[in-house]
Amino acid sequence: MPILTVKLEKGERRIPFNAGRSLREILDSTDVRVRSGCRGLGTCGLCRVRIEAGEAGNPTLNEQVNLDSTELDQGIRLACQMLPRQNLQISILAPAPKSNWRSLPQC
Repeated sequence: MPILTVKLEKGERRIPFNAGRSLREILDSTDVRVRSGCRGLGTCGLCRVRIEAGEAGNPTLNEQVNLDSTELDQGIRLACQMLPRQNLQISILAPAPKSNWRSLPQC
């Protein structure tokens, strides 16, 4: 099973994942989230991450529209557009604010 490593202010978070889901969906299944405004359609450009290590595939058309060539050259991508298949290490450039709404206690 591939591992997503997220570089955080206080260390790293390692998240095992199954291929086929977007990076944003993988992050949304944890308490480490990226800002998003378009429900994963790739139109808002808010869910920016930096690829630190690993292969993320080619940028989608939505990424090419929302990110300039300098950002793409620096490894900046949109989490909602990436479908990781193997180990990947990222930094979240636009973290979502903490919310109790998505972290309701289990009954």
